[in-house]
Amino acid sequence: EAEAVLGYLNDGGRMVFTVDYRDDVAMPNVDKIVESYGVEFIDGIVVESDSGMMMPDYNHYLIPELEEHAITNPLRKAKSSVLMPICEGIRERETVRGTVTAEPLLTTSDGSFSKQDGTNMKTFEKEEGDTDGPFSVAMAVQEVFAGEETRIVFFGTSGFLVDEVDQYVSGGNKDIFLNALGWAAEQESGVTIRAKEINVDYLTMSAASANTISIIMMVVLPVIILAAGIVVAIWIRRRS
Repeated sequence: EAEAVLGYLNDGGRMVFTVDYRDDVAMPNVDKIVESYGVEFIDGIVVESDSGMMMPDYNHYLIPELEEHAITNPLRKAKSSVLMPICEGIRERETVRGTVTAEPLLTTSDGSFSKQDGTNMKTFEKEEGDTDGPFSVAMAVQEVFAGEETRIVFFGTSGFLVDEVDQYVSGGNKDIFLNALGWAAEQESGVTIRAKEINVDYLTMSAASANTISIIMMVVLPVIILAAGIVVAIWIRRRS
């Protein structure tokens, strides 16, 4: 199977490739295809320590940085976000053919790491044996050889395609996936931001933003109200 897929890709094939957390399940055919194009998936689930790049209280639901690329630029311009749940990290291999170019699309912070316990993790804290980040969680690969151009986009999870996950970022996940398809097929008109359906839009908020708003609502506003009450009371006493 791997040889058939590699034959297709080597002849200028195009592919969008998603890999979910494998929980130590060996997938030699997948590894052979991926590694042939200078990329490797890091075993484990990526956890984010930067509260601005994850969902509140869900360190493994990532809101990664959108890097510059034809696929991501429309989202960057629109200030859209992407939510990537339960990802395997992606990295370039140290050795790769000179004709292959790999570019990160979505990246985690320097403080991220990959939990080797995967779905059995008991904590979001870094433990011995965990792999240091940063990682890509989506990557675009091109190869031009013998007049043929191969284009592949790798995603570290398929969970970002779930409707409920996509709704959290108001369709940003759907946009990046369709942009990846458009780029792979060299259909420039397909790389864009799509019109949103008339529906409920969710406010995308990182953990850091949620904490800031909580502090304002629970501490700052009550203090302001209390201070205003004291000022009014003093003014009334003086008037009387």
